Parts: sequence; structure tokens; C-alpha cells
Amino acid sequence: MTTSITIAHLSDVHLGPIAGFTPRYWNLKRALGYANWLRHRRHLYQRPVLDRLLEDLASQHPDHVAVTGDLVNIGLPQEHIQALAWLESIGAPAQVTVIPGNHDIYSWLGSDPGSTRWAPYMASDAEGSAHAGDHTEAFPFVRMLGLGASKVALIGVNSAVPTPPLVASGLVGERQLARVAAILERLDRLEVFRLVLIHHPPLPGQARRYRDLEDAAGFEEVLSRHGAELVIHGHNHRSTLDWCATAAGEVPVVGAPSAALGRPYKREPLARYNLYRIGGPPWTIELIGRGLEEEGGRIVEVERRHAVDALEPDVLLGERDLDLLAEDLRVEQVLHADSEPCRLVGVARADPALRRADLQVAQAALDSLVDRDVPRHHQVRFPGEEHDRGRHAARLELVDLRQEHLRVDHATGADHARLAGDHSARDLADLERLALDDDRVARVRATLVAADDIRVLGEQIDDLALPLVPPLRADDDRCGHVRAV
Repeated sequence: MTTSITIAHLSDVHLGPIAGFTPRYWNLKRALGYANWLRHRRHLYQRPVLDRLLEDLASQHPDHVAVTGDLVNIGLPQEHIQALAWLESIGAPAQVTVIPGNHDIYSWLGSDPGSTRWAPYMASDAEGSAHAGDHTEAFPFVRMLGLGASKVALIGVNSAVPTPPLVASGLVGERQLARVAAILERLDRLEVFRLVLIHHPPLPGQARRYRDLEDAAGFEEVLSRHGAELVIHGHNHRSTLDWCATAAGEVPVVGAPSAALGRPYKREPLARYNLYRIGGPPWTIELIGRGLEEEGGRIVEVERRHAVDALEPDVLLGERDLDLLAEDLRVEQVLHADSEPCRLVGVARADPALRRADLQVAQAALDSLVDRDVPRHHQVRFPGEEHDRGRHAARLELVDLRQEHLRVDHATGADHARLAGDHSARDLADLERLALDDDRVARVRATLVAADDIRVLGEQIDDLALPLVPPLRADDDRCGHVRAV
């Protein structure tokens, strides 16, 4: 008879207030982070909300609590001290595991120990140390949970490194990746449930550039080759489910949102934590999400999923049609089409849709494909008129672009030239120097959504949106350049 093990997953709590920001720790990155906290984060990530979530978590009686980073804001010593007290309030190191996030290892600290103050909560236990390998390195570490055949190995990976201003990317590094591969291989032979903890989303394409895991391709290769039963992460402040293909099947990769967000912000879900009920072998996973029903509302179950086999995504079923279901990459239906076409940069007459939340994962899957086919201003060549004798209109004819109609999208041409046609060599009139800012490309284009005013102290630019840019209207026909006198 097998018993289940329940693991609670918290992430990105961003504990406040910020204290100890003395001149010794001043630099540009921290100054920008502190300004962002004053302007936004202190109002969004609320300790009372987090405390309520922890009370609800305790009522669920999990066997262990895993925290996947970003406990603090700008990586100050006093913040690390406060975070240690918070960890101790949850439980002893035997009941709680933590890994650092990019806000925890934020910038230079000199000789201060920083997040290593949490070492009792991010170190191998007695049984796990036998599988961790190199004991001179802090990461990865291994902790073993459960008894008998039903054992879960927690593998803590560090992706947090100090980064320049406005950069929040992570890096595992070749040496740590090699140790992770060896640990996964050893534990696979023991037939234990391998649960990997990492802060940054570990697969390519899961986060934007400068916020992503720089060696995500290497991590994916290790995971594909050696396998795991479950990977959990934070960082994106989203509820996500992705899959990594292995020889034995597909590994679920689950992202948790912030456990402290008390007010609606962008497309982030309100404060939430996950419970993973693991049974077997053969391994099964039940995912239960609990969080705020609404701002200031009750903490309720917002999602429940069952996996009959941990490596069989096709049998993963959602019992309720809630937000995370729409973000499962296996769901090929837009459940909540966007949105408000306001504040789109460089888009005319976007196709309106229902005023509901955009499908985050559809964007993630499509934006690179769309972006690949969209011409940049420095790449634009307008198909112009073919000219007898190989002449170029831009060289032979004066034009007054100041008087041209702003919606014209075709090249100027001499009056005696033929209409433009297909040319096998693509030798078309080149008007790159005369191109207007509005390319008038009738296609789906990746456009920029400004989440807030873009200033030195402003918000980061948000994700790409995918509005439909319609073709020219009928009344735009027969427009032409005005010949200079």
C-alpha cells in the first residue's frame, strides 16, 4: 500500500518593507528597484494577504512547504534577515525548503552573507547528501521525503545571479547543470519521485529576453536526457503548465504566481499557492490551486487537476474551467480572447474583441513566429513600378513627400513606367530611403504593449500582443505621390 505526500508551493512573496538601504549598498540597480518598490510593489505585494494565505495553507496540513525564490525585493542584508524570520515562522528546516530568486541575489553585497543566511533551509539533509555528490558546492542540494517505496526527492537548483540594471535573467551554469544531470540519473535508478525546484522558468521561450534563463536550452537538454517527475518554478508571476519531452514521456513544468499579490496588476493572478499530492509508484500527481477569489475576498480553491501518470500529459484533466486551464499549452482553444486594443503602439484599427483577459500562452507560442515574418523598418523594400531601361524612380524624378497622402504604401514611379509585376530576380524599385514610418502591412503583426509610461523609473514593457492589423480601406485606392513643380 502506498501513501501520498503533499507539498505546498509558494513563490515570489516579495516581503516588505525595505529596510537598511544605506549608502554602503547604493548603486543604480538598487536605486531603480527601490523606486519601483515605492511606486508599485509596496502597494501590490501585501503582507496581510500573504499571512492569510499561510493560514489557509496550514489548514491543508501539507507534509512539506517549498518556496521558489524572490523572498525579498532589492537584496539587502536587512531584507534577508527579515526573510529568515519569515521562514522560521512557517516551520523548521526539516519542513520547509527554499531556493533563491533573482531579487534575493540582486546585486553586490561585499562580505555580507546575503541569502546564505537561509542555508539551513536550502541544504541537503542526511539522506539526500548521499545523492547530492559534490559537497563543496551549495547547489544543487537534495532532500528526501516519505517512507518506504513512496519517496520524493527535492532537488534544489540555483538560477539566481547578480545582474545589471533592468536585467532579471538567470543562469544555472555548466558545472551545476552537470551535477543536476548526475543527481537525476542516480535518483532514477532508485525509482524515487524527482521534484526539481528552480526560480526561473527552465525551458526556452517561457520568459522574455533579459528575464529568461540564459542556459534554458542546456537545462532542457539535461531534463530531456535524464528525466524528472515534476519541475516547479516562479519568477513570471503566472499560473502556467508546460511540458518537457523525455524518452519516458513528458515532464510537467508548473509555474506558480506570487503568493502576496493583493490587487489586480497587469495579467497576474491574485495571491495563490499550489498543493501537489503525489502518490505511487506508479506516480500520480494531483494539483490543487488555492488563492484569493477576488481583491479582499475569500481564499478558495481555484483549480484542481489530476494526472493518472506523472509522465502522461494527455490524461491531465482540469475539473473546473478556470484561469489556469486556459494557460495549459495542451489546450488549443482561446478561452478568453483579448482585450482592450488601447495603448497599442503603432497599430491602426486593431480588430476589437471581447473585453476579457488575453490568453498568455497563445502569445508565448505565437509571437516569435509572427515576429519572424514581420519586416523591420531597416528591412523594408516597397514593391514599386518596374521601369523601362532599368531606371529607378527615386533617382530620376523629384517627389514631394511632404504633400503625399499618409496612407500611400506604394513606390513612386515615372509616368511612362509599366505597372509593377512579378520579377524572377526580385529586381524591384528600391525606395527604402523614402519609406514612411507606417509600413501599412496587412497582416497579423507583433506589436508593443506599453504597460506604463516608459521612463527611467517607469515600468518594464509588457508582453507582445497579437492584434489583427486590417488591410487598407477601399477609399485608400488610387492614392499617389504629388510631383514637385
